[in-house]
Parts: sequence; structure tokens; C-alpha cells
Amino acid sequence: NQDELRAFTNLPVLAVIPKVVTLQENLLKRKRWKVILVSSFLTVLAVLVVVQIFFFKFDIFLIKLFREAHKLPLQ
Repeated sequence: NQDELRAFTNLPVLAVIPKVVTLQENLLKRKRWKVILVSSFLTVLAVLVVVQIFFFKFDIFLIKLFREAHKLPLQ
């Protein structure tokens, strides 16, 4: 499960979303509400995790950029 999670986080978000959407469409056709509910919850959770990771990396990038800017001598 951990490896799956790592693989998932390495994938770009846009590549994952269509797969999840098609999965949910298939589930909707079968009308298994509990499964749909769980998959929806997991989808939201997965998206939140990906967003968190993205913003965390972005924050680190900004911090590095900020530090580099401060190292430069002022004109």
C-alpha cells in the first residue's frame, strides 16, 4: 500500500483525475452507493494529499528562492 501511495504521489495530478472519474462513472452505473461514497471520500482525500504535497514542495521552492534573493547584494 505504501508503494502504491508513493507511485500515486509521483504521478501528475491530471493523469490521476480522469482514471478516478471513469472509476466513479462505472460505479455509478452499478448504483452501489456505499462503494460510491467510499470512493468519493478516498478521491477527495487523495486530491487533498496531492495538493498538500504540491504546496509543500512549492513552499520549499519559494523559501529557497527567497533565501537566494537575500544572498544577492542589493543594487
